[in-house]
Amino acid sequence: MDTITNKQSFAIIISFMLCNAFSVLFGTDCGRSVWIAYIIAATLSVFVWFLLSTICDKYNFNSFFEMLSFPFGKVCGVILSAVLALYALLSCITSISLFSRFVQISSLAKTPLIVLPVTILLIAAFTLKSGLHVFSRSSVLFFPFLIFTFVIFIFFGLPQLDFQNITPILGNGTVATFKSALTVFTNQFGDALILFSIYPHIAKNKKRKAATLWAMIIATALASIIALFTVLTLGGTQMQSEFFPVFTILSIRKVGAYIQHMEILTSVAMTFSVFIRQAVCLYFISLAISHIVKAKTHKIFLVPLGLIISCGVGLLYQNIMSLRWRVESDLNIYILLPLQLILPCLIGVTLIFKRKKEK
Repeated sequence: MDTITNKQSFAIIISFMLCNAFSVLFGTDCGRSVWIAYIIAATLSVFVWFLLSTICDKYNFNSFFEMLSFPFGKVCGVILSAVLALYALLSCITSISLFSRFVQISSLAKTPLIVLPVTILLIAAFTLKSGLHVFSRSSVLFFPFLIFTFVIFIFFGLPQLDFQNITPILGNGTVATFKSALTVFTNQFGDALILFSIYPHIAKNKKRKAATLWAMIIATALASIIALFTVLTLGGTQMQSEFFPVFTILSIRKVGAYIQHMEILTSVAMTFSVFIRQAVCLYFISLAISHIVKAKTHKIFLVPLGLIISCGVGLLYQNIMSLRWRVESDLNIYILLPLQLILPCLIGVTLIFKRKKEK
Protein backbone atom coordinates (compact mmCIF):
# COMPACT_ATOMS: atom_id res chain seq x y z
CA MET A 1 0.00 0.00 0.00
CA ASP A 2 1.22 3.51 -0.88
CA THR A 3 2.24 5.06 2.46
CA ILE A 4 3.34 8.48 3.66
CA THR A 5 5.26 9.64 6.72
CA ASN A 6 4.09 11.59 9.77
CA LYS A 7 6.00 14.64 8.53
CA GLN A 8 4.29 14.53 5.15
CA SER A 9 0.84 14.06 6.67
CA PHE A 10 1.53 17.01 8.99
CA ALA A 11 2.19 19.29 5.99
CA ILE A 12 -0.84 18.01 4.06
CA ILE A 13 -3.26 18.50 6.96
CA ILE A 14 -2.23 22.08 7.70
CA SER A 15 -2.11 23.07 4.02
CA PHE A 16 -5.53 21.54 3.36
CA MET A 17 -7.22 23.14 6.36
CA LEU A 18 -5.80 26.61 5.64
CA CYS A 19 -7.03 26.64 2.04
CA ASN A 20 -10.44 28.23 2.55
CA ALA A 21 -9.09 30.38 5.40
CA PHE A 22 -7.20 32.40 2.78
CA SER A 23 -10.29 32.71 0.57
CA VAL A 24 -13.26 33.44 2.82
CA LEU A 25 -14.00 34.48 6.38
CA PHE A 26 -17.06 32.36 7.12
CA GLY A 27 -19.69 33.00 9.76
CA THR A 28 -19.67 36.80 9.71
CA ASP A 29 -23.37 36.85 10.67
CA CYS A 30 -22.25 37.09 14.30
CA GLY A 31 -20.22 40.21 13.51
CA ARG A 32 -17.20 40.91 15.70
CA SER A 33 -17.47 37.58 17.51
CA VAL A 34 -16.64 35.55 14.41
CA TRP A 35 -13.25 34.59 15.89
CA ILE A 36 -15.09 32.91 18.77
CA ALA A 37 -17.17 31.01 16.22
CA TYR A 38 -13.91 29.80 14.66
CA ILE A 39 -12.65 28.51 18.01
CA ILE A 40 -15.89 26.58 18.60
CA ALA A 41 -15.79 25.12 15.08
CA ALA A 42 -12.11 24.22 15.53
CA THR A 43 -12.96 22.29 18.71
CA LEU A 44 -15.60 20.29 16.84
CA SER A 45 -13.14 19.52 14.04
CA VAL A 46 -10.45 18.30 16.41
CA PHE A 47 -13.06 16.12 18.16
CA VAL A 48 -14.11 14.53 14.85
CA TRP A 49 -10.50 13.82 13.91
CA PHE A 50 -9.75 12.32 17.33
CA LEU A 51 -12.83 10.11 17.09
CA LEU A 52 -12.10 8.85 13.57
CA SER A 53 -8.39 8.26 14.21
CA THR A 54 -9.17 6.35 17.42
CA ILE A 55 -11.64 4.11 15.57
CA CYS A 56 -9.24 3.55 12.67
CA ASP A 57 -6.36 2.59 14.97
CA LYS A 58 -8.48 0.37 17.16
CA TYR A 59 -9.93 -1.71 14.31
CA ASN A 60 -6.91 -1.41 12.01
CA PHE A 61 -8.87 -0.33 8.91
CA ASN A 62 -6.97 -0.08 5.64
CA SER A 63 -9.18 2.62 4.13
CA PHE A 64 -11.80 5.15 5.17
CA PHE A 65 -14.50 3.42 3.11
CA GLU A 66 -13.75 0.08 4.73
CA MET A 67 -14.42 1.87 8.02
CA LEU A 68 -17.83 2.93 6.66
CA SER A 69 -18.83 -0.56 5.54
CA PHE A 70 -17.80 -2.35 8.72
CA PRO A 71 -20.44 -0.92 11.12
CA PHE A 72 -23.28 -0.36 8.61
CA GLY A 73 -22.88 -3.28 6.21
CA LYS A 74 -21.83 -3.39 2.55
CA VAL A 75 -25.02 -1.94 1.06
CA CYS A 76 -25.21 1.02 3.43
CA GLY A 77 -21.46 1.46 3.06
CA VAL A 78 -21.81 1.79 -0.71
CA ILE A 79 -24.68 4.27 -0.34
CA LEU A 80 -22.73 6.37 2.17
CA SER A 81 -19.66 6.23 -0.07
CA ALA A 82 -21.71 7.59 -2.99
CA VAL A 83 -23.18 10.38 -0.86
CA LEU A 84 -19.76 11.35 0.52
CA ALA A 85 -18.25 11.29 -2.97
CA LEU A 86 -20.93 13.73 -4.16
CA TYR A 87 -20.32 15.93 -1.11
CA ALA A 88 -16.56 15.94 -1.77
CA LEU A 89 -17.17 16.74 -5.43
CA LEU A 90 -19.27 19.81 -4.58
CA SER A 91 -16.78 20.90 -1.92
CA CYS A 92 -13.94 20.58 -4.43
CA ILE A 93 -15.82 22.63 -7.03
CA THR A 94 -16.64 25.35 -4.49
CA SER A 95 -13.04 25.63 -3.31
CA ILE A 96 -11.50 25.87 -6.79
CA SER A 97 -14.26 28.29 -7.84
CA LEU A 98 -13.40 30.65 -4.98
CA PHE A 99 -9.76 30.64 -6.00
CA SER A 100 -10.48 31.01 -9.72
CA ARG A 101 -12.79 33.96 -9.14
CA PHE A 102 -10.15 35.56 -6.93
CA VAL A 103 -7.49 35.26 -9.64
CA GLN A 104 -9.89 36.49 -12.31
CA ILE A 105 -10.92 39.54 -10.27
CA SER A 106 -7.43 40.45 -9.05
CA SER A 107 -5.22 39.88 -12.10
CA LEU A 108 -6.50 37.76 -15.02
CA ALA A 109 -9.77 39.48 -15.94
CA LYS A 110 -9.67 38.44 -19.63
CA THR A 111 -8.55 34.87 -19.05
CA PRO A 112 -11.32 32.23 -19.36
CA LEU A 113 -12.42 30.98 -15.95
CA ILE A 114 -11.83 27.32 -16.81
CA VAL A 115 -8.10 27.70 -17.56
CA LEU A 116 -6.88 27.77 -13.97
CA PRO A 117 -9.06 24.91 -12.63
CA VAL A 118 -8.06 22.65 -15.54
CA THR A 119 -4.38 23.38 -14.96
CA ILE A 120 -4.43 22.79 -11.20
CA LEU A 121 -6.65 19.72 -11.33
CA LEU A 122 -4.74 17.99 -14.12
CA ILE A 123 -1.43 18.59 -12.32
CA ALA A 124 -3.01 17.19 -9.13
CA ALA A 125 -4.42 14.17 -11.01
CA PHE A 126 -1.11 13.26 -12.68
CA THR A 127 0.77 13.79 -9.43
CA LEU A 128 -1.57 11.37 -7.65
CA LYS A 129 -1.24 8.88 -10.51
CA SER A 130 2.47 8.75 -9.68
CA GLY A 131 1.54 7.79 -6.14
CA LEU A 132 0.38 9.32 -2.88
CA HIS A 133 3.99 9.47 -1.71
CA VAL A 134 4.91 11.71 -4.67
CA PHE A 135 2.07 14.11 -3.86
CA SER A 136 3.01 14.14 -0.17
CA ARG A 137 6.61 15.08 -1.01
CA SER A 138 5.40 18.10 -2.95
CA SER A 139 3.38 19.21 0.08
CA VAL A 140 6.50 19.13 2.26
CA LEU A 141 8.45 21.07 -0.38
CA PHE A 142 6.10 24.07 -0.42
CA PHE A 143 4.91 23.92 3.20
CA PRO A 144 7.62 26.29 4.60
CA PHE A 145 6.47 29.06 2.24
CA LEU A 146 2.89 28.68 3.51
CA ILE A 147 4.06 29.13 7.09
CA PHE A 148 6.30 32.03 6.04
CA THR A 149 3.28 33.80 4.52
CA PHE A 150 1.31 33.30 7.73
CA VAL A 151 4.18 34.74 9.81
CA ILE A 152 4.35 37.79 7.51
CA PHE A 153 0.59 38.21 7.82
CA ILE A 154 0.85 38.26 11.63
CA PHE A 155 4.14 40.11 12.14
CA PHE A 156 3.55 43.06 9.81
CA GLY A 157 -0.04 43.43 10.97
CA LEU A 158 0.64 43.97 14.65
CA PRO A 159 0.90 47.81 14.46
CA GLN A 160 -2.49 48.06 12.69
CA LEU A 161 -4.54 46.06 15.16
CA ASP A 162 -7.48 47.81 16.81
CA PHE A 163 -8.79 45.86 19.79
CA GLN A 164 -11.95 47.95 19.87
CA ASN A 165 -13.02 46.03 16.76
CA ILE A 166 -13.69 42.88 18.82
CA THR A 167 -15.83 44.60 21.45
CA PRO A 168 -18.42 44.02 22.64
CA ILE A 169 -17.69 40.29 22.80
CA LEU A 170 -20.77 38.23 21.89
CA GLY A 171 -22.47 41.49 20.95
CA ASN A 172 -24.86 39.70 18.57
CA GLY A 173 -25.78 37.11 21.18
CA THR A 174 -24.69 33.58 22.04
CA VAL A 175 -27.15 31.92 19.65
CA ALA A 176 -25.85 33.88 16.66
CA THR A 177 -22.27 32.97 17.56
CA PHE A 178 -23.03 29.26 17.84
CA LYS A 179 -24.93 29.34 14.54
CA SER A 180 -21.94 31.03 12.92
CA ALA A 181 -19.71 28.34 14.43
CA LEU A 182 -21.78 25.70 12.62
CA THR A 183 -21.42 27.71 9.40
CA VAL A 184 -17.64 27.82 9.86
CA PHE A 185 -17.56 24.10 10.62
CA THR A 186 -19.64 23.02 7.63
CA ASN A 187 -17.83 25.28 5.16
CA GLN A 188 -14.24 24.86 6.33
CA PHE A 189 -13.33 22.63 9.26
CA GLY A 190 -15.88 19.90 8.58
CA ASP A 191 -14.00 18.92 5.43
CA ALA A 192 -11.61 17.12 7.76
CA LEU A 193 -13.82 14.14 6.90
CA ILE A 194 -12.44 14.30 3.34
CA LEU A 195 -8.92 14.80 4.63
CA PHE A 196 -9.18 11.70 6.81
CA SER A 197 -8.96 9.55 3.66
CA ILE A 198 -5.15 9.86 3.89
CA TYR A 199 -4.96 8.69 7.52
CA PRO A 200 -5.04 4.91 6.88
CA HIS A 201 -2.19 5.42 4.39
CA ILE A 202 0.14 7.01 6.93
CA ALA A 203 2.87 4.56 7.94
CA LYS A 204 1.68 2.79 11.07
CA ASN A 205 3.62 3.86 14.14
CA LYS A 206 2.96 4.93 17.71
CA LYS A 207 3.13 8.64 16.87
CA ARG A 208 0.74 8.57 13.89
CA LYS A 209 -2.37 9.57 15.80
CA ALA A 210 -0.61 12.18 17.94
CA ALA A 211 1.15 13.77 14.96
CA THR A 212 -2.00 14.15 12.90
CA LEU A 213 -4.02 15.34 15.89
CA TRP A 214 -1.45 18.04 16.61
CA ALA A 215 -1.49 19.00 12.94
CA MET A 216 -5.26 19.41 13.12
CA ILE A 217 -5.02 21.48 16.31
CA ILE A 218 -2.36 23.73 14.78
CA ALA A 219 -4.23 24.11 11.49
CA THR A 220 -7.52 25.10 13.12
CA ALA A 221 -5.66 27.40 15.52
CA LEU A 222 -3.96 29.18 12.60
CA ALA A 223 -7.30 29.62 10.82
CA SER A 224 -8.81 31.02 14.03
CA ILE A 225 -5.90 33.46 14.35
CA ILE A 226 -6.49 34.61 10.76
CA ALA A 227 -10.13 35.25 11.66
CA LEU A 228 -9.13 37.18 14.81
CA PHE A 229 -6.57 39.34 13.00
CA THR A 230 -9.05 40.02 10.21
CA VAL A 231 -11.59 41.37 12.70
CA LEU A 232 -8.92 43.33 14.58
CA THR A 233 -7.78 44.96 11.33
CA LEU A 234 -10.93 45.35 9.23
CA GLY A 235 -13.72 44.94 11.76
CA GLY A 236 -16.42 42.31 11.70
CA THR A 237 -19.11 44.10 9.73
CA GLN A 238 -17.29 45.15 6.56
CA MET A 239 -17.66 43.41 3.21
CA GLN A 240 -13.88 43.00 2.90
CA SER A 241 -13.81 40.74 5.93
CA GLU A 242 -15.78 38.06 4.11
CA PHE A 243 -14.04 37.34 0.79
CA PHE A 244 -10.22 37.10 0.47
CA PRO A 245 -9.44 38.64 3.90
CA VAL A 246 -5.71 37.79 4.00
CA PHE A 247 -5.13 39.29 0.55
CA THR A 248 -7.05 42.44 1.50
CA ILE A 249 -5.14 42.94 4.76
CA LEU A 250 -1.70 42.39 3.24
CA SER A 251 -2.54 44.78 0.39
CA ILE A 252 -2.93 47.67 2.84
CA ARG A 253 0.16 46.86 4.87
CA LYS A 254 3.63 48.22 4.14
CA VAL A 255 6.94 48.71 5.89
CA GLY A 256 8.16 52.24 5.32
CA ALA A 257 8.22 53.07 1.62
CA TYR A 258 10.16 49.99 0.64
CA ILE A 259 8.29 46.77 1.42
CA GLN A 260 4.87 46.89 -0.22
CA HIS A 261 2.44 44.67 -2.15
CA MET A 262 2.90 41.77 0.24
CA GLU A 263 -0.43 40.41 -0.99
CA ILE A 264 1.57 38.67 -3.72
CA LEU A 265 2.73 36.23 -1.04
CA THR A 266 -0.91 35.40 -0.33
CA SER A 267 -1.56 34.61 -4.00
CA VAL A 268 1.32 32.12 -4.09
CA ALA A 269 0.32 30.54 -0.76
CA MET A 270 -3.30 30.26 -1.91
CA THR A 271 -2.20 28.52 -5.12
CA PHE A 272 -0.25 25.96 -3.14
CA SER A 273 -2.98 25.30 -0.58
CA VAL A 274 -5.64 25.04 -3.31
CA PHE A 275 -3.49 22.46 -5.12
CA ILE A 276 -3.22 20.38 -1.93
CA ARG A 277 -6.95 20.60 -1.31
CA GLN A 278 -7.90 19.65 -4.86
CA ALA A 279 -5.51 16.71 -4.82
CA VAL A 280 -6.90 15.37 -1.54
CA CYS A 281 -10.49 15.77 -2.80
CA LEU A 282 -9.60 13.96 -6.04
CA TYR A 283 -8.02 11.19 -4.00
CA PHE A 284 -11.10 10.89 -1.77
CA ILE A 285 -13.58 10.81 -4.67
CA SER A 286 -11.55 8.33 -6.72
CA LEU A 287 -11.25 6.01 -3.70
CA ALA A 288 -15.01 6.24 -3.16
CA ILE A 289 -15.78 5.39 -6.79
CA SER A 290 -13.32 2.49 -6.85
CA HIS A 291 -14.90 1.19 -3.63
CA ILE A 292 -18.39 1.41 -5.13
CA VAL A 293 -17.61 -0.24 -8.49
CA LYS A 294 -14.98 -2.62 -7.03
CA ALA A 295 -12.27 -1.31 -9.34
CA LYS A 296 -8.73 -2.65 -8.98
CA THR A 297 -7.26 0.84 -8.77
CA HIS A 298 -8.57 4.33 -8.14
CA LYS A 299 -6.02 5.96 -10.43
CA ILE A 300 -8.06 5.45 -13.61
CA PHE A 301 -10.68 7.89 -12.29
CA LEU A 302 -8.34 10.77 -11.42
CA VAL A 303 -8.03 12.55 -14.78
CA PRO A 304 -11.75 12.24 -15.73
CA LEU A 305 -12.70 13.55 -12.29
CA GLY A 306 -10.35 16.50 -12.73
CA LEU A 307 -12.03 17.43 -16.00
CA ILE A 308 -15.53 17.01 -14.53
CA ILE A 309 -14.68 19.30 -11.60
CA SER A 310 -13.21 21.88 -13.99
CA CYS A 311 -16.43 21.93 -15.99
CA GLY A 312 -18.45 22.18 -12.77
CA VAL A 313 -16.78 25.51 -11.94
CA GLY A 314 -18.55 27.24 -14.81
CA LEU A 315 -21.77 25.24 -14.59
CA LEU A 316 -22.52 25.63 -10.87
CA TYR A 317 -21.05 29.06 -10.14
CA GLN A 318 -21.50 31.38 -13.10
CA ASN A 319 -20.79 34.51 -11.07
CA ILE A 320 -19.57 35.66 -7.67
CA MET A 321 -23.13 36.05 -6.36
CA SER A 322 -23.87 32.36 -6.82
CA LEU A 323 -20.71 31.61 -4.85
CA ARG A 324 -21.80 34.02 -2.13
CA TRP A 325 -25.19 32.28 -1.88
CA ARG A 326 -23.45 28.89 -1.56
CA VAL A 327 -21.18 30.16 1.23
CA GLU A 328 -23.84 32.07 3.18
CA SER A 329 -26.84 29.73 2.78
CA ASP A 330 -28.23 28.14 5.95
CA LEU A 331 -28.88 24.99 3.91
CA ASN A 332 -25.21 24.08 4.43
CA ILE A 333 -25.87 23.48 8.12
CA TYR A 334 -28.83 21.17 7.54
CA ILE A 335 -27.28 19.25 4.62
CA LEU A 336 -23.61 19.00 5.57
CA LEU A 337 -23.72 18.78 9.37
CA PRO A 338 -25.20 15.22 9.37
CA LEU A 339 -22.32 14.06 7.16
CA GLN A 340 -19.49 15.96 8.82
CA LEU A 341 -20.38 15.64 12.49
CA ILE A 342 -23.26 13.24 13.08
CA LEU A 343 -21.92 10.46 10.81
CA PRO A 344 -18.55 10.12 12.62
CA CYS A 345 -20.38 10.03 15.96
CA LEU A 346 -22.79 7.43 14.58
CA ILE A 347 -19.87 5.27 13.42
CA GLY A 348 -18.39 5.41 16.91
CA VAL A 349 -21.66 4.59 18.67
CA THR A 350 -22.46 1.73 16.25
CA LEU A 351 -19.05 0.14 16.75
CA ILE A 352 -19.41 0.36 20.55
CA PHE A 353 -22.76 -1.48 20.46
CA LYS A 354 -21.44 -3.95 17.91
CA ARG A 355 -18.49 -4.78 20.11
CA LYS A 356 -20.76 -5.31 23.15
CA LYS A 357 -22.91 -7.76 21.17
CA GLU A 358 -19.84 -9.72 20.07
CA LYS A 359 -18.79 -10.07 23.72
